Amino acid sequence: MAARNAMGSAASSALTAIPRAIGVALGLLFAPLRMLLIPSLLGGRRTRNGPDQLQIPITPFVVTSDEGTTYDCVIRGEMRGGFLKLGEAVEVSGRVNGSHVLRVDAVTSLRTGAVTRGRIDPRIRAARAQTIAGVLFLIMLILILVGLIQTFGR
Repeated sequence: MAARNAMGSAASSALTAIPRAIGVALGLLFAPLRMLLIPSLLGGRRTRNGPDQLQIPITPFVVTSDEGTTYDCVIRGEMRGGFLKLGEAVEVSGRVNGSHVLRVDAVTSLRTGAVTRGRIDPRIRAARAQTIAGVLFLIMLILILVGLIQTFGR
């Protein structure tokens, strides 16, 4: 009787091994997804002014040409470089966007030669790459899990 109980116990644990392994694999699969989703869901309820929130400052200004034409300009990021005064002669380089606003890359003072640029925090640029890498990692895990299920399902 003890041998039958041992064999029955071994058979039932063998039958439940695959569902347990699938459960463990799904737990490992959805752990990164929870880490990606839960902060974004909670982030909507908190204020966006906390120290962990990164923001890109946008500074709008107007440049008047020698002919008297005014141009609306905007520079993104923290102002780094030389100090500029109101009314100072400057040279502006950048691109004009669809709404006819000049998106400035650099402002150069013609009097002092100081160059002012907008500096965007590298963590902001890295955030997009981290999100894409996380999604690709999740897709790879799903493909591996589907392959394992197909292999053990046969």
